[in-house]
Amino acid sequence: LLAHHDSGNLYFKDDGDRSISEDLQRHFAPGSIAVLAACNVVNEQANGDLLALLNEFGVDAIIGSPFAVDAEFGAEFATSFAAVLKENNQNGNNPTIADLFEAAIRKMEEKYAAKGKGGRAQMAQELIMTGNDALRICPNATNVEVQ
Repeated sequence: LLAHHDSGNLYFKDDGDRSISEDLQRHFAPGSIAVLAACNVVNEQANGDLLALLNEFGVDAIIGSPFAVDAEFGAEFATSFAAVLKENNQNGNNPTIADLFEAAIRKMEEKYAAKGKGGRAQMAQELIMTGNDALRICPNATNVEVQ
């Protein structure tokens, strides 16, 4: 999910059209993973209710940012993770979510280093994964698109 986030609310373009924790109704299959490219989304102090609710509804691992992210960084995070996932699917690999997370961070670091944006590479190191890091992506998840 690539979205804006503040005070436990997610929104896309218009901050008046927010999705708040109380609106969450979808139950996820056991072993679900949420990759959230949004500001401060894994800051437990500010968003403990949202994180707990996602977990209660079946999300067993969450990857996100404990700090404010701009659109460029959020998009780079989301596309790097999707690219790593796609590469592993195409190669028949079935790594853990921890392995995918680390590979996505390395991919971001490489891209930012090539662009001469070392500070952005360091930001990638501060992304957080919480929950069950031993989860594996379903081998049938082959319809990953990277744009």
